[in-house]
Amino acid sequence: MSTASSAVFQDRFEDRGRTIPSIIDLFVNGYDEVTFEKDPLNPENEFINTRRSWMEKSKSHNADPTTGQVTYIPDPPCIMPFVGDEFAEDEFEDDDMPKLEQYWKNFAGWVEDCPNMKEYRDAQDKFCKLWRHTPAESRLQGFVVITANSVGMRFRPGLAEAEKNGQVLRPGQCILVELIQETEHNQFLKLPGPGAGWVFEYKDGAQVMAEMRAVEVGMWWYKCEAGTPIEVRKAPTWDDSARSGFVLNSQEVVVVNIRCILNGYYFFHLFDGRGWVFELIPGTLKNDKRVSNVVMQECEHDFAGLQDLRVFQHFVPATNEVVEVGHWTYITNMQPVLAIGSRRYGHFLAPGSVVQVDKRANSSGNPPGIETSHIQDRLWLRLADGTGWVPEIDENGKKLMLMQRTDEVTYPSSFHCGTEPIVEAKRWEAGVV
Repeated sequence: MSTASSAVFQDRFEDRGRTIPSIIDLFVNGYDEVTFEKDPLNPENEFINTRRSWMEKSKSHNADPTTGQVTYIPDPPCIMPFVGDEFAEDEFEDDDMPKLEQYWKNFAGWVEDCPNMKEYRDAQDKFCKLWRHTPAESRLQGFVVITANSVGMRFRPGLAEAEKNGQVLRPGQCILVELIQETEHNQFLKLPGPGAGWVFEYKDGAQVMAEMRAVEVGMWWYKCEAGTPIEVRKAPTWDDSARSGFVLNSQEVVVVNIRCILNGYYFFHLFDGRGWVFELIPGTLKNDKRVSNVVMQECEHDFAGLQDLRVFQHFVPATNEVVEVGHWTYITNMQPVLAIGSRRYGHFLAPGSVVQVDKRANSSGNPPGIETSHIQDRLWLRLADGTGWVPEIDENGKKLMLMQRTDEVTYPSSFHCGTEPIVEAKRWEAGVV
């Protein structure tokens, strides 16, 4: 409340000799809403009505209609009492407050704004909700698209183009099936509800839909245990044709919201909508779960007991232990170097270019000074002019960037500084970083 409004507040009651609360009284007692109302028994008089609206909001746990997120923290924070203080003890139950390991799962959908990603995620979320509320005695079965192509649904069982109803199932999309009918030497699956449509199990001898066994929906932390990056699949399959273009790096932690068994193997659907990943490397026997064969491993236990924020901060290392900040001068060596991070396809530094670097970090996440020549443990340099990052060495350990003393920049006379070189891209280099 401003000084001017405080003065008005005082003037309206001083002449009546009534005891009124000060602003400090209101603040200390947690009142954040004050109104002047007519006394119903004596309309000539006014009285003060105060409310703790922040408590009502915190108890309601209203969900935002756009994001679906639930507000747990009183607004504004750090003004009202914390949990365990005078008011909070009576108003909050243990079950009302989010557990830390659950809280962060809501923020794992970071690629929601990618083209067509929201439609796919909405379809998977719909399946999760339906499956979660399906009675145990229900005859509904879970099926999933296991091809890399979309599948057109039909009005009736049949493969004729005229039977298409305009609805499409995307690769990896999960559905509920209420009826299976065999016709034309093929099995057709009917989605629940009138007019929902039919979809075929096989087409041209290739399996299109597969039944999901041991289906579970929820939210679990998983870690990529593979020693090298793996490419996410559009559908639950090992087939290279289903690669989605998204990559999971070794030790990357993700949230899984659907897990099931297909043909005896576990597959996991990523909550963020990037697609599916497999539990074991291709070609592994179903029960051979040696460490060397495991690709994805549940890691819920890594987050258990992290209710204390101070413990959580120790669990996640500080950025300044990984990223080295300073000012260095580097010279591009004998071949062009691709800088990434500022343009869609990056840009090249010409041989002999002198650049300023303001940050250095190992791609493995190790602290500075213990990098190796391995392609996944190289030192990366951030260009101070904001044009991206470059590796210090190539995949063979050869120096791409040469560090110089700030006050003594020298390089061989064979260098000829120039503009960005024109380098013909090889076929395998085409893509998005």
